[in-house]
Amino acid sequence: MSQHSSLRSDKKGGHYRNVLKRWEKLRHLLEKDKWNPDEGSVFSLPKIKRIKIKIKKKKSEETKEEETVVASETEVSEDKKTEKKAKEISKSDKEKDA
Repeated sequence: MSQHSSLRSDKKGGHYRNVLKRWEKLRHLLEKDKWNPDEGSVFSLPKIKRIKIKIKKKKSEETKEEETVVASETEVSEDKKTEKKAKEISKSDKEKDA
C-alpha cells in the first residue's frame, strides 16, 4: 500500500515551518542574546514570531519580448486564416457565377 503524499516527509529540506522545536528556539534566542543558558530555564521560553515572506518574481525583458513575438505571430496567423477564407469565398462565388 502506498503512502499518501501529505504524509511523506519532505526530503528537500529547509521548508517553512511555523512551529519551532525547542532546540531551534533556543538557538534563535542565543543568537539574539535573549536567553542565557546559565541563568534561564529551558521551560517557559518567550515566543518567537516567524513570518513567511513570498517574493514575486519580476518578468525579465526576454520573456516580455517572447510574449510580444508570440502575440504578433498569432496575429499574422489569424490574418492568413482570414485571407484563406476570403479566397475560398471568392472561389465559391466564381464557381456559382460560371
